[in-house]
Amino acid sequence: RSTPAPTAVSSVRPPAPTFYVPDPASDPAPGPFATPARAAALDWFRRAMDGGGADVPQSALGHGLFDTDDWRSAWRTYDPPGGDEHGSVSYACEVEGVLPAGLVGNLYRNGPGRFGVGGQRVAHVLDSDGLVVKFSFPGDGTCAFRSRFVLTKGYLADTAAGVFTSRGTFGTAIRGLPDLFPPAAAGLDAEPEDVPALSRIAGNAGVTAIKNTANTQVVAFGGRLLALFEAGCPYELDPATLETIGEVDLTGRMRPGALAVKIPGLPAA
Repeated sequence: RSTPAPTAVSSVRPPAPTFYVPDPASDPAPGPFATPARAAALDWFRRAMDGGGADVPQSALGHGLFDTDDWRSAWRTYDPPGGDEHGSVSYACEVEGVLPAGLVGNLYRNGPGRFGVGGQRVAHVLDSDGLVVKFSFPGDGTCAFRSRFVLTKGYLADTAAGVFTSRGTFGTAIRGLPDLFPPAAAGLDAEPEDVPALSRIAGNAGVTAIKNTANTQVVAFGGRLLALFEAGCPYELDPATLETIGEVDLTGRMRPGALAVKIPGLPAA
C-alpha cells in the first residue's frame, strides 16, 4: 500500500460549534445528571466552544448536553435541489452495498416539512405543514425517491395569503392588527417571533378551529394512501405521485376535529 503525501494543515480554525452548556448556578443538574461523567462532559464542551479545537468524544454525549446548531439543522424547511414550490422532486437513489432481491414495494414517511409562510416561522415545529417522502424498491437492486408537501386546505390558504390564516395546535397564531404589529419575517429557519399579546387576541378571538397540517403519519388503508393528523380528517394522496387528492371522511365515520391517529393497543373504531 502506498503512503499518501502529507497535506498542508490550514491555520484557519473553523468556527466553534454552539453547544448547550448549562449555568451551574441556574441549572445545578440534580439527580441522575449530577455525575462525574457529566462534569467531564461539561469540560469537553466548554473547550470546544472556546475554539480549542477539541473534538468532543462519544463518551461526553448523552448527559443532557447537545450541540444546538446540530439540533437546529434537523428543523429547517425542506427545499430540495431541483424541487418545485411544493417540495416535489424525484430521482434515483445512489445505493451503497446491495439491496436484497426480495425487497419490493414502497416505503412512505411523513413529518413536519414546511416551517412557516411569508418569512414567518411557526411557533412550534409540530405546527409545520406535512411532508411525505417515498422510497420505491422495484426489486432490481435500485431505489427511487420522491417527495411532496401535503397540500391541505390550510397549506393552500396560507400560501395564497402569504401569512398564517388559521391557528396551530402548538401556539402558531393568526396575526391580528398587522398594520400595528407587522411581522418581522426573519425567515422560515429563524427563531419564531414572539407575537404581541394584543395581536394574538385580535387575530384569534373566537377562532376555535385549528389547522390540519397532515404531518403526523402516513398509512395505506382501504386501497388509499392517507396522510394523518391527530385532530382532523385524513388527506388522501396519489400513491404514485404523492399529489394531494383531498380530505376524506372515511365513509362518514369521521368529522373535523375527530381523532385520526391509531394508538397501538386500542381497538379500531
